Amino acid sequence: MFIQTIIKYDFHDAIYVVTDGKNHLNVLNQSVPHKNDLFPEVGMAVKTLIAYVYEEICLNKVDEDNLKSDLIEKGNNMFDYKLRGIIKDSKKALILINGFTISLEKHFKDGLPDIYQTGDYVEFCCDYIDSTLN
Repeated sequence: MFIQTIIKYDFHDAIYVVTDGKNHLNVLNQSVPHKNDLFPEVGMAVKTLIAYVYEEICLNKVDEDNLKSDLIEKGNNMFDYKLRGIIKDSKKALILINGFTISLEKHFKDGLPDIYQTGDYVEFCCDYIDSTLN
């Protein structure tokens, strides 16, 4: 994952497009510069993508075989998404969607509830996606 395009950048936040080489996500980064004094640059590797929801996140297990596929669906504004992917690590709340690993750790600090297992497909909506840089 890397930064493909920087849309906006100032000392408070940055908006950029992250790609896995095939798919794209708009990222709203509200902590610029990063703790490690990195500033976003085109081509820079993205360490982590983090999904945020303003209210409580609604995570749904996908049991229908025809829906067990990755989905990145743009919402009504520049940052919100409906996402579907496979649980990469239930203890760390990591979801793999196409070439993106998205962390839900901000909402599931102790890992995903026991009804969700690594390898299950889940879907959820998020208000925006933030990131940490390498």
